[in-house]
Amino acid sequence: MNFDIRPDLKNGYQLVEILKKEADNQYERLKNKLTAEQFSVFDKRPEFKYVIALSDFVANTIFSYPDVCAKLVTDGALDSDTFSIDSKDAVNTYIEEKLSDFEFKKRLRILRRTRAMVIAWRDLTGVADIEEIFKSLSNLAENIVIRTIQVVRAQIVQAYGDAFDEDAYPMPLLTLGMGKLGGGELNFSSDIDLIFAYPQDGQTTGSARSLTNREFFSRIVQRVANMLSDKTVDTFCYRVDLRLRPFGDAGTIVNSFDGLQAYYETQGRTWERYALVKAKLLGDESYYSHYGAEFIDLLRPFVYRRYLDYGAVQSLRKLKHMIESEVRRRALKNNFKLGQGGIREVEFIAQVFELMRGGRYIELRERSLRLTLKNIANLDLIPKDVCKALDSCYVFLRRTENVIQEFSDKQTQSLPDNEKDRARLLLALNYKDYDKFLADLDSVMKLVHDEFKKVVADENSSNEGVLNFEVWEADLDENELSEELSKYLVNKNEAKPLASEILSLKTILARSPVGPVGRETLLELMPKVIFLLAKEEQSSTLFKRVAGLIERVALRTPYMQLLRDNNDVLERFIKLLKENHFASELITSHPILLDELFIPQYFDAPPSEDEFFFMLQERLLRIEPDDLEVIMEELRLFKKIMIFRIALSDKAGRLPLMKISDALTFLAQALVRELLIIAWQQNEKKYGVPKGRSASD
Repeated sequence: MNFDIRPDLKNGYQLVEILKKEADNQYERLKNKLTAEQFSVFDKRPEFKYVIALSDFVANTIFSYPDVCAKLVTDGALDSDTFSIDSKDAVNTYIEEKLSDFEFKKRLRILRRTRAMVIAWRDLTGVADIEEIFKSLSNLAENIVIRTIQVVRAQIVQAYGDAFDEDAYPMPLLTLGMGKLGGGELNFSSDIDLIFAYPQDGQTTGSARSLTNREFFSRIVQRVANMLSDKTVDTFCYRVDLRLRPFGDAGTIVNSFDGLQAYYETQGRTWERYALVKAKLLGDESYYSHYGAEFIDLLRPFVYRRYLDYGAVQSLRKLKHMIESEVRRRALKNNFKLGQGGIREVEFIAQVFELMRGGRYIELRERSLRLTLKNIANLDLIPKDVCKALDSCYVFLRRTENVIQEFSDKQTQSLPDNEKDRARLLLALNYKDYDKFLADLDSVMKLVHDEFKKVVADENSSNEGVLNFEVWEADLDENELSEELSKYLVNKNEAKPLASEILSLKTILARSPVGPVGRETLLELMPKVIFLLAKEEQSSTLFKRVAGLIERVALRTPYMQLLRDNNDVLERFIKLLKENHFASELITSHPILLDELFIPQYFDAPPSEDEFFFMLQERLLRIEPDDLEVIMEELRLFKKIMIFRIALSDKAGRLPLMKISDALTFLAQALVRELLIIAWQQNEKKYGVPKGRSASD
C-alpha cells in the first residue's frame, strides 16, 4: 500500500471556486496591511495565493508579523530543506537573556508562529516530506523549551543563587520530552508533554536568599510553563502538559533522582511505561554531563524488562478499552487518531513490541515509531510487507493530521465538517474527490485495525453469532410472535408477555429518529438479546430492563455496537440485570458504565484514599488541564464508575458491609482532595501564589 498524498503542482497552483474567493479575500487583506516592499516578497512567489487559500494560520501570521515573515522568506526559508530543521541558533539569538516578561513572552510566540508558518507553507505545497516536517516541528519545540529554561534559570539565579553539585558545578535541570516530541514526530498543533528532574537535594548558594533545590527547580519549571502556555494577544507559544510526572497534578512538578527512582519502583504504572518508551532527554548531552546517562539508566529497568513481558499486552488492551470508552463518551466522530485503525493503534502496535521485547533487543528501544517498525520487521516479529504497509498508513494518517491542523493551528484529529476545509484537504493531499479520499482512509484504518487485533488479540472478546431467527426483524403480530418465541423459551409461559414487551419497544423505536446504521445495529443486536433471555425463567421482566437501556442509547450507536460486537459484555449485562438491580439501574441511567463490563473490576479490599486518588489522576491525564467543564464531568463519571465497582464487589460477596462503608468514605475523600487541588490551581492562576507559599508547595 503506497499513497502519494503530497499535492501535484506540476500544472500550477489551481484552486477550486470556493477557494478562489478565499484566496482573493486574503490577498486583498494582506495587500492593504503590508508595506509595498513587504507584500512584494510574497506576491512574487507563484504559490502565494494557493497557500493563503489553504491556511488561515499562514495568512494571519503574515498579517500579524509581516516584517519577521518577510525576512524569513528573503533569507530563503521557504526554499531550504534544512532551514526549519536547524533552528537552534535562530532561537538562541532571538530569545535574549535580559528581556521583560512582556517582551519574553511576545518573542517566544512570534518565534514559534513565524517558524511554523514556514513549516506549514512547505508542507502544504508538498516540497517537504514527512520526515522534514517531523524534525522541523520537534526541533523547534525542543530548542524553544531549552532556551526558555536557560533564560528563566538565569533570572531566578539572580534572586536566589544557584544549585550546585558536590563538585561545585551548576546542577542541571533534566528535561524529558514525552510522546511525539520525544519521538521526534511532533504534530503541527501539539501539546508538549514534559517531565523534569534534578540530581540531588540541597540548598542554593550565592545569594542572601536561599532555596532548597526542589523549590529552586520548581520555580524554574513553573515559570517556564507559564512563559510558554500563558495566553496573550499573541496567543500562546506551546501548551505545556506536566501531568505525566509522578502522581500527576498531585505530585511536585519536579523530582530528584532519588524521588523518581522510589516512585517508579513502588508506584509506577504500566501506562507510564508506555509513555516513557518515547521519552527523550532534551538539549545537548554536554550540558547534562554524566547526569544524563545516570537519569536514563534510572528509568530503563522500569520501562524495559529482561524477560519477555507478555503482561504488557493485557495492559495495552485495558488502555485501548479506556480510549474506546473516551471516544464513545465524547461522541468523537471521524477521529483518525483515537478511532479504530487510527494513529494511536499504529503506536500501540509498535509499543507493545518495545515493552515486551525491548529488554532483550536494544533495537526496540528507539523513540521514532517509523524506525521501530523497521526494526520489528528486521527481527521478523511482524512480516516485512506488513510493517511497510503500517508505515505507509502511519504517514497517510500523520500527513492528514498535520494538514488539517495547518488550516487554523487547531489541535484536532477529526475530519473537516465544512465544504471549504474539505476542499483544502483534497488539494493538500492530492485528491480530486472526497469520496475517494474517504475510501482510502477507510482502507488505511481497516488495515491498521486488522493488524492491531492480531497483535493485541483479546481471547475474552467473542463475536460469535447466535441462533438465527427473525423474532425482531419479522413483521409479526403479538400472537404470531408469541408462537415463534415459544419455540425457544425455557419458560413457555413467558412467550406472550415477552412478545408484548418486544412489540412495545419496536413501537417506541419506530418513532425515534434512529439512523440507518443504528437500525442495522439493532437488527443484529436484538436477536442476540432475545436468544440469551430465552434461557431465563423471567425473560419478559429482564427484557423490559434491557429495553430501558436500549431506549436511552438508541441514538448513540456506539453503545449498541459495543453490546452487539462483544458477547461477553452482553452476557455480563444480562446477568447484572438479573442479579443486581441497583447496578443495573446505574447502567441504564449512565450507559457509559457499559465499558466497565469489558473487564469487570472487583474490589477484594477497599481501595485506600490514595489508591482512589491515583486512579482518578490517571483518568484526568487525558483531559486538557484548563478545560474545567470536562474535568468536572470526569469527576462525576469517576464517582459513578467507582460506586458501580463497589456495587459489583458487594453482590459478588467480595466486600463485607463495613468494608463497603470504608470504600465509599475513601472515594468521597479522594474526590474532595482532587477538588481542593483544582480549586487551588484555579485561584492560583487567577490571583497568583499566596504570600509565603511557592508553586511547589
